[in-house]
Amino acid sequence: MKLLLFLIASLAIAVIGDENNTSWEAWKSKYGRVYATEEEDLYRNAVFLRNVNTIERHNAEADNGLHGHYLRANQFADLLKIEIEALFKYGSQFQNHDSDSATFLRPANYRLPESVDWRKIGAVTGVKNQYPNGTKCGSCWAFAAVRNSLSSFSYIFTNLSFKA
Repeated sequence: MKLLLFLIASLAIAVIGDENNTSWEAWKSKYGRVYATEEEDLYRNAVFLRNVNTIERHNAEADNGLHGHYLRANQFADLLKIEIEALFKYGSQFQNHDSDSATFLRPANYRLPESVDWRKIGAVTGVKNQYPNGTKCGSCWAFAAVRNSLSSFSYIFTNLSFKA
């Protein structure tokens, strides 16, 4: 009986391992990832699997209404959070924010919809890849902010929609 349980557990681990390896290889192929050593490949695979697990947990919570958005593995799925922060230099520009900023208070009689997908009504474009060829300029957030601000302004004041 113990031998049978051991064989079943071993088979389950092998199947899960094959599925993980298949998704890893597919992801590497999609994003053109090649690592210098087998050790680095194994390390990045472990980071990738941890990130995919986090994504799957988040999406399961989103299915239960705990989040209003879903995640998916992108070209950064093999990076640790600290590596992504270093890549995008997150945090440094937000450390000394002004605590005297104003807070918007909506009128009590104003009813807001549960959610609005501005992409569906053409007010903004979908998410763009700011690193299409691996280059980085550090200003992608500014371009995205300006583009969406102008899109929203144009939509609100001219009803011009952006279908991109």
